[in-house]
Amino acid sequence: MVHDAMSLRPLEAGFAALFVLTVAAKILAAPAQDAADQQLFAAKVGTMLRQNGYAVRMTARPAGLVAEAARGSCRMTVRDYVPDGTLAAAIADQARAIGPLRFAYRGALSTQAPKVRPLLALYWRRVLQRIGMTPLRQPIAAIAAAPACDVAALPWEQLASLPR
Repeated sequence: MVHDAMSLRPLEAGFAALFVLTVAAKILAAPAQDAADQQLFAAKVGTMLRQNGYAVRMTARPAGLVAEAARGSCRMTVRDYVPDGTLAAAIADQARAIGPLRFAYRGALSTQAPKVRPLLALYWRRVLQRIGMTPLRQPIAAIAAAPACDVAALPWEQLASLPR
C-alpha cells in the first residue's frame, strides 16, 4: 500500500501538536514548589542572615514562608519569589511598608525580578522532576529592606542554588 506523502502531513502535525499540548499541560500542572523546598529556602535564608548578625523570625503566610530580619535600624523581609510572577503584586504591596524591593538571583542583586531565564529553568526543572530527577533549583529571593540596610553587603550567592 502506497500513501501519498501529503496525506500523512496533517496527521503528523496533529500528533505533534497534541504532544506539545500534553507536555505543556503537564509542565504547567506540576506544583511550583513543595513545602520541603520552601522550608529549605527559608532555612538557608535564616542561616545566611544570622551569620551576618541579624535576628531572624520566620513567619508563615498564605503565599509561603517569610524571613523577617532585624539588625540595629535595619529591617528587612526575604521570601522566595516564584519566577512566573503570580505573587508579584502582593509582594510589592507588602514591601512598601518596609522599603524598596530588590531581587537576588544567582548571587546578583537587581531592582527588577528576573524573568526569562528563571522561568525557563522552572519549566525545565518540572520536566526533569516528572521523569524522576531531582535537579538543583536557583531561587529568586525577593528582599524588602529599609533604607538603613546595606543589602548589597550580604552574601546572596549563598542562596544561588538549592539542592533537592
